[in-house]
Amino acid sequence: MADTKLREVRTQFVAKVNKAVIYGVLDDLQEEQVLNEAETEEVKQQSTLTQEQARMLIDGVRRKGPSASLIAIKCLCSRDAFLAEELGLKAFLAELEGNLR
Repeated sequence: MADTKLREVRTQFVAKVNKAVIYGVLDDLQEEQVLNEAETEEVKQQSTLTQEQARMLIDGVRRKGPSASLIAIKCLCSRDAFLAEELGLKAFLAELEGNLR
């Protein structure tokens, strides 16, 4: 479900995210053991273009499945609340939490 949401917002995410948020989310995902150090460094060094790094980040997390995607969404919400709101990710998390109750 979360991986589907990331797929839905991919184009907007790539267009609007900045490098500081990408690097912060990468750090968070490494800390949460969603990504390892090599995967994090690959995103940082493979391209200097912010949009390409954003694509690599979102595609890499989506390939790891719904659990990894959910963690990434939570990390993005904490790193850039305004972007998360614009992408509908905060509402997505609120809906998920509501369904769990």
